[in-house]
Parts: sequence; structure tokens; C-alpha cells
Amino acid sequence: MALVTVSRLEACRGEDVAAEAARRLGFRLLDRTLMRELLYSYDLLAAIGRLDEPRSSGTPGQPEEAEEERAVRAATEGIIWHLAFRENLVLLGFGGQFLFSGCPGTLHVRLSASLEFRLATTAAQGTRHSSAALQRREQERRRLVRRHFGEDLTRGEHYDLALRVDRLGVEAAAALIEQAAAAVGLTKAGRFEEIRACALSRGAREIPLDPLPASPAQTRFANDSEAEFAKVLDFYRIPWKYEPETFPVEWWPDGRVKSSFSPDFYLTEMDTFLELTTMKQSLVTKKNRKVRLFRERYPDKKLLIFYGRDFKKLAQKFGL
Repeated sequence: MALVTVSRLEACRGEDVAAEAARRLGFRLLDRTLMRELLYSYDLLAAIGRLDEPRSSGTPGQPEEAEEERAVRAATEGIIWHLAFRENLVLLGFGGQFLFSGCPGTLHVRLSASLEFRLATTAAQGTRHSSAALQRREQERRRLVRRHFGEDLTRGEHYDLALRVDRLGVEAAAALIEQAAAAVGLTKAGRFEEIRACALSRGAREIPLDPLPASPAQTRFANDSEAEFAKVLDFYRIPWKYEPETFPVEWWPDGRVKSSFSPDFYLTEMDTFLELTTMKQSLVTKKNRKVRLFRERYPDKKLLIFYGRDFKKLAQKFGL
């Protein structure tokens, strides 16, 4: 088991740091986007609309939760516990530092940045906020955490590592998280039973899920184009496997395999292999020959070719 929890100030580019840290570590990133998809997939629709901005019906100082808010909390935390008992995770938000406080195999990170930096970030994202608006959102988040966990999320004792994103930048902040995770042994063999016992002792109640496909961060791709294409498949919820099979396409006279072909992706629900050809032209001819041999040897297998020009159009569409 290995779990990195990331808490962040509003608009400090915490999402980017968490995603980069997950990529470097090869962990699954569990953020609002994936949580929303899981809530939708498992028909926990009541929680979706309140996922980003859960609020109590009471006054700010009132500790009681509304019934709907309790349902949202049970759904999201149930999913978190299920995944944390089985996978290496970077958990962005959701009070992860309190859900897994003191548990083995964890690293708790707090990200911050200056107000000027955060205002510039919102402007660059096209969601320009005033300083008063950012402060209100931070106050709401602190009230929510205090109501749920009885803790002040800004206290340093809750974190193992505190980083200034405006000083370090996204890449350096993620690199420091990677180094800290290695220093405390999170990159070694998993310890899922330890964290499961720790969470269950505190009343954890997981929501069983079907096994999730590997995320781009968990897969070792041969090049960046394949990793970006996997993100597009995930965006459209197209299940995939990376290089699941290798097919011999040529043999020596004595029967030994001379050359083989491993299509980049297998789209499981479509029963279709997909090959990306985004390399330089001098290598495309060799790839095309293997594709031709594959189709001759395995006419029952469906194979699509995705050329460089196609990928560039798709990458521009998604801003990759």
C-alpha cells in the first residue's frame, strides 16, 4: 500500500502538481474528475451534484450535517477506502489527510502559493476570481473540514510535507513529492493490509467496485504520444489495455520467430486493436510492413491505424 494525500489552497495549481506526482510515481490519481465518473458509473447520482461544493443546511458553526451531505460523504469516502485498500493512490482533496491520519504507508502533502499567484492562475484559466472570492472559498473549505473531521486543515501538524507552488513550480513540487515518497518507503512493496486495518479501526466502510482499468499514470508507455492518447480514451470512457498481446508475423526456416508485432492498444469493448504511428517517417515504413504482415497472418483480428496527422488534430482539440 502507498498513499499520497494532497491538500491545497484554492487556485494554487494543486491539481497539476498532484497529476504530475501521480505520473512520476506510477500511482492512480483520485481527484474530483475520477470521483465524478465513479459516482456516475455506480449510479450514486445523488452525490454528483454536491461533489464540488457540499454545504450544510445549518449555520457555519453548526456541527450537524444535512442528511444529503451525509450521503455524499458516505459515497465518496466509501469509494476512497475501496481504492486505497487495493491500489497505490495520489488522493487530491476529500480530507484524505484526516481519513488516513497516522496510517502506515502514507504521505500527507500541503500545497500553497501567494495570493497574487493564485489570482493570476484563475485569470489564466478564464475563471477570474477576486481575492475576496478566493478567501470565501477557502473559508467554506475550512468550515467543511471542521464539520466533517473536527480539525483545522491549515495546521501544519497534519502534514509531512509543505510546498510553495509559486516558488517551486509544478515540476519541482511533484519531484519533491516523488523524492519524499521514496524516502519514507512508499515506492517499495505494497502494505495494503496495514492501511486497511488502520482505516477499518476508525469505522471505514468501503463501497465495492468492479476492478478499474489501469490509468495512464500506472502504465509504462513507450512514448508520450501513447500516454496522451490513453488520456483521450479515458475521457471518452473507452476501456483499453496497453500492448496486451504480441503476435509473431515472420518465422525463420527452422520455425523460430523472426519478428513480432505488439499493437499499442486493445479496445476491449470493441474487440479492436489500435496502433499509433506518430514516429518519424523513416520508421513508418518498417511499421507499415509489420501491420501488413499482421493483417495477412491474422485476418480475424480487427486493427485500426492512427497516423501522426490524426493524433496531432486530436491533440490540438484536447490542448495536449
